Amino acid sequence: QPHEGAWGLGLGESSRDRQGGNTIEEAIMITDLSDGGSSVVGTTESYDNNYDEQCSSFSDAPDVVYSFTPSINMFVNMSTCYSGFDTKIYVYENTQGVLAQTVNGQPACNDDYYLGDLQGDCTNYTSFIEGVSMIAGNTYYIIVDGYNTASYGEYVLNFDSYKPLTGYTIFISDDVA
Repeated sequence: QPHEGAWGLGLGESSRDRQGGNTIEEAIMITDLSDGGSSVVGTTESYDNNYDEQCSSFSDAPDVVYSFTPSINMFVNMSTCYSGFDTKIYVYENTQGVLAQTVNGQPACNDDYYLGDLQGDCTNYTSFIEGVSMIAGNTYYIIVDGYNTASYGEYVLNFDSYKPLTGYTIFISDDVA
């Protein structure tokens, strides 16, 4: 059965504003994650501390909110690589307090993925969630938060499709038993 829509396309009209909203009710709608790895930038400075999830610890840092309603079922990677502060990201499914799940059955919540050996070329203490499971028609609220009161500032929120076979070589055999 063919799918309508394409990976990364959402429902609704996107805001021209890419700065995250202060609350879920004011969330900035994203409608397209498909351009080969999309991102939004903004700041949490001067925003309120409205939400918090215990990825590793609770925080009272300011946070901002985006919303995305996919047009088809999809899995999405999210990161705050290149952000200017110690970030934390988490994703609510349809309502505050209900964390979306990842392909591994874990809650979509992360603090400090890019640290030490995993830092690579990303800013230290930034976040990554692999394979957030998104169901067509459900609304997902993506929260960019900080580790503590002093963790706020400019962020880069990156989106990319989940590719479970990245880094693997697939061999095809002509011998089929």
